[in-house]
Amino acid sequence: MPGIDIGLVTPQANALANGSTWISGDNPANQSGTITSVSFLVSDLVSGLVIIILQKITGDTFTARSYHSLGDKATGLHEDVEVSLAVVTGDYIAYYYTGGNMTGSYSGYSGAWTKSGDYKEADEVAFTPLAGWGLSIAGVGAGAGGGQRALIIG
Repeated sequence: MPGIDIGLVTPQANALANGSTWISGDNPANQSGTITSVSFLVSDLVSGLVIIILQKITGDTFTARSYHSLGDKATGLHEDVEVSLAVVTGDYIAYYYTGGNMTGSYSGYSGAWTKSGDYKEADEVAFTPLAGWGLSIAGVGAGAGGGQRALIIG
């Protein structure tokens, strides 16, 4: 059985403001298990980076399932960064950071959600939808049946 994949690393890069939680609408988790590595693109040195897995409750409302703090990350593409994140089929991947800028695209994707603040422990919080946006964050891991999935960027 193939492994888990979630999210998408977008090739276009627009800087996204810090101090908000950003949820990727592209490629919800294809199965349940554990995300073991993530890849993402940093526009400008970020501090306090946290990767978050969220369950969509209804509409634009989410509840956090798991999170992993990564701290500071330099500008550029980061591939196969080790994490341990519980995930259930249909969950979404997100990030929060306190300084610097992550990247995304303002059009051409499935959309995203955002809300000012740190929601790594959110419980049924409403986020603002961003139609067509794409975020540069993806993860892979082992599903309940085992297996690892390859991440393709570009």
